[in-house]
Amino acid sequence: WGELFALTSRLLRLRREHPVLRRKAFFSGRPHGPEGLRDLAWFTGSGEEMTEPDWFRPSRTLGMFLSGRDIPQRDAKGAPVRDDSFLCVLHAEPEAGA
Repeated sequence: WGELFALTSRLLRLRREHPVLRRKAFFSGRPHGPEGLRDLAWFTGSGEEMTEPDWFRPSRTLGMFLSGRDIPQRDAKGAPVRDDSFLCVLHAEPEAGA
């Protein structure tokens, strides 16, 4: 239980410290701003942005990008909320790179 408790504590702290992980509005997945960066993007195990057919192909690895620049919230002073961006890689194999 000790390792599970430590992992859970780290994940809760990460969520508490990063507003991009506690958004009050759903992600749109659409490009925002002049750079056209999406607030949420999904990637295949090979690093390509997922297309609709990719969702129906068997895969053991999935990437999710969360942009900290496109949070549709304001802080207590009315300024836009900004945060770090995250790339989460979910890998459903017991061995790395399988």
